[in-house]
This record gives sequence, C-alpha cells and structure tokens, in this order.
Amino acid sequence: MPESVTSRPQSTARPRNLRLPVAVFLVGIVVLGFNLRTAITSLPPLFPELATQLHLSPAGISLLAATPVLCFAAFSGSGAPLSRWFGEERVLQAALVLLAAGLVLRGAAPDLLLFPGTVLASAAIALMNVLLPSLIKRRDPARAGWLIGIYLLSMSAGAILASLLAVPMFSASGGSVPLALAVWALPAAVGTVVWLPQLRFRTTPARPHSGRAVRAGRAVRAGWAASPG
Repeated sequence: MPESVTSRPQSTARPRNLRLPVAVFLVGIVVLGFNLRTAITSLPPLFPELATQLHLSPAGISLLAATPVLCFAAFSGSGAPLSRWFGEERVLQAALVLLAAGLVLRGAAPDLLLFPGTVLASAAIALMNVLLPSLIKRRDPARAGWLIGIYLLSMSAGAILASLLAVPMFSASGGSVPLALAVWALPAAVGTVVWLPQLRFRTTPARPHSGRAVRAGRAVRAGWAASPG
C-alpha cells in the first residue's frame, strides 16, 4: 500500500510546475516502450536473407529465434537486485545503452556478432520488461493505469513497425544485412538521450522482508513536487 504523503498548502503555481517533469517522464515511457520489441520483431522477416547471406542453417535460425526468450528467462531475475543497488532509473538507462550497443554490434559484423549482439540486446530488453512497469507504479501510482496503457501501446507500435519495415528497409539499403539490422539502434540511441532527465530520481524496490512496500516512495514524490518547471 503506498505510503501517505503529508499534505501541503495549495499553490496555483504548483500544478504548472509539475507539468514539465510529468510530460518528460511520459515521453521517456513512450520511447522506452517503443524499443522493447523492435530488436526482436525485426528479425523474423529477414530470416531468409540471413540464412542466404550468413549461411545460417535451419537449426541456426531456430536458435536465433529462441535467443530472446532464453535471455528473458536468464536475465529477468537480475532486475530487482540491480534496481535496489542503483535505482530503477539508472538500470533502465544502462539497459538502453546495452540495447543500442547490442544492435550496433550485430549490424556491424553480423557474420561474427549476430548472436552475441542479439544476446546483449535481449538481456537489456529483459531488464526493461521487468523494471519499466515497476517504475511507473512507484513513481506515479495515481496515473499508473493509463501510463502502463500508453507504455503497452507504444511497445505494440514498435513491434508492429519493426516487423513491417524490416524487409522494405533491407530493400532500400540495397540488400545490406548490416544496415537492415543496425538501423534499429537509432531509436535505442534516442531513448538513451530522452531518458537522461530521469537520472535525477532514484527509485528502489523494497528489500526482501523489510516490511515496507516502497523504500523510496516519499523521496520520489517529493522530487516530483520540487522539480523545476
């Protein structure tokens, strides 16, 4: 149950001061959500080209398709301890950097780094899958319902666009597998910049058996109120 916040005298300037940080947080959520599936759904439409140009066997293609799911199972559990140590905002920023790096690597040398790059990108997405909904609920519980709805809508949009545009981008690049793979690093790089304002906050989950629902709940909400408009 969220901790109560001591009421403060109402000020006509406060709602206006709150609009900018809330809007910046909303944009960050949209950009992060968009990046949650592009690295994954952009691959299957290119499987025939990858098999031809990189000489991947059917078993290799099957392993590539399974890599994100395996990484989700392997890395999702690290989200909670990392966020307790560093804060959810910082872990999400690091995940965006890892996502961009993984996509650049697999595009730069797909014959050598297709699988390592996909593992790195999928591990980053595993962390974002776990931490973004958690952060939304802790940072703004009053708006959590519609913010999570926006995040899911943005994630779906990214997944659909990546799937639809993968082959046209491959054709537009002159049949270049590296360019068709690396292009999805661009929205991830944009995300690393858009998310930077959130690093002034530090939201952490409760420690096991601590008896407190949100360890940094009051500090974060006070940060909202004190944020410059």
